[in-house]
Amino acid sequence: MGKHNKQRRPNRGGQIVVAAAAATVLAGWAAPIAGAEPAAADGNNDSNPVSKAVGAAAGAARDAVDSVRKVATGAAGSLQRAAGSAMQTGAGGNGNLTSFVPKGPKTTLGHTPTVTGNPSSSAAIAQAVTPTPGSGNDNPTGSVTIPIVDVTLPYLPDPPDFAIPGPGAGLPPSFGYQGTNTRFGTIPPGPALAAATNGNNLFGLNFFALGDDNLLTANNIGTGLQAIIAGDNNTAAGNQVIAPTAFGSNFGWMGDDNGNLGLNLENLPTNPLAVFALQPSGNNLVASPFSYGNNNFIMGNDNQATGNNIVFGAGNLGNNMHWIGDNADGSGNNIVAGIGSLGNNMSIIGDASGTSGNNFNLGAFGFANNIGLIGSAASGSGNNTNVSPLFGFAQNFVLVGDAADGSGNNSNLGAPFGFAQNIALIGAGANGSGNNTHGGFNFALVGPGVNGAGNNTGGGFNVAILPRPGQSCSGPACFNFLGAQFGS
Repeated sequence: MGKHNKQRRPNRGGQIVVAAAAATVLAGWAAPIAGAEPAAADGNNDSNPVSKAVGAAAGAARDAVDSVRKVATGAAGSLQRAAGSAMQTGAGGNGNLTSFVPKGPKTTLGHTPTVTGNPSSSAAIAQAVTPTPGSGNDNPTGSVTIPIVDVTLPYLPDPPDFAIPGPGAGLPPSFGYQGTNTRFGTIPPGPALAAATNGNNLFGLNFFALGDDNLLTANNIGTGLQAIIAGDNNTAAGNQVIAPTAFGSNFGWMGDDNGNLGLNLENLPTNPLAVFALQPSGNNLVASPFSYGNNNFIMGNDNQATGNNIVFGAGNLGNNMHWIGDNADGSGNNIVAGIGSLGNNMSIIGDASGTSGNNFNLGAFGFANNIGLIGSAASGSGNNTNVSPLFGFAQNFVLVGDAADGSGNNSNLGAPFGFAQNIALIGAGANGSGNNTHGGFNFALVGPGVNGAGNNTGGGFNVAILPRPGQSCSGPACFNFLGAQFGS
């Protein structure tokens, strides 16, 4: 991966260790899914002391990753495929306060994707509404496409170049390796200020390995455990902040150019509220007393406001586990803002699938569970929302194929004790299908390219098995089998 114009780096011992850790994190929910590329091509850097130390684990970790990939690639030859957007970045990255991130402005979710690992090369609380599709980019990219369901998996990101770990700049026991940070410039006090923003720790355990030009990255504040692997040019990314009486764990492996922090001075005359924009990524924020927040993620390049676990209120549990590809802005977030509530979000999200795989639990004593496998270029899909004020229940199990925008969403917007469950298998390119929008129960099996089908909009009971385009349910009960629908 690395920066977008440099070749994929050869395999290193540190990479193998991260791959093994990632496999452990993903094993409980990604094991049934066949297909993933190995972290890098074979090769060793014998001059790297870390590489020598972990050489014994390299073969086993590589075999574990390869075995998953081979299942999908072997099956691909015999099976037929079923079908087929708050801080804007600065302009120059030259170390001034208005250009923390050396990237151009982002205004859409469906921009041209940058493929992580190709061998050839707002902020905190999201709105609890059903997301809309992205800008229409329906060109899937990634490592391997799972047959039958047409879900293209992302590549694994490369970690930064490793060096011998040493004490961090913060209070002990911060421990890790940090590259060069030039975000505050090279003239004093810029270097000292930059060193005070990366890889710091307070009252917890923090292990990190950072590339170059990182700002506010891999800081651990509060009682918790954090381990971060980060590439280049990450801003406001991979941080953990924990309130007293709470505990958090944040384990992340991220690529380049994730997270935004800067000033949009051009908005001052027309929209003063948009001057300051913040889009953190891969952060675990537990601002809820007597709570626990866990955030485990693998994230590729160019993901803004992505892969965050945020817990507000009191007595809550927030769990967020994701594997996210490139250019999937605003995806894979878990928000728990109630009292005595549980929010669980576990998804695999492909490249360029913006505003997808989010879980929102905003009521008291509520339960929101979202588990999804979302393909590439499937924007606004696989989201779960529970805003029932008391004892609400929202559960979403979805498999969304490539380029299926605005599909497989579940929302409980009703009164106290509201209930919403959505189980949906959405074929590739089936836009606006398999959604449960006003509570109730929805089961939908929608074929590829079948738009606006298998939706439950009346808060009742709906079962749709291979409906025709536009066939949905707005009444108390519906059943659809191969286009023959009973009830409306």
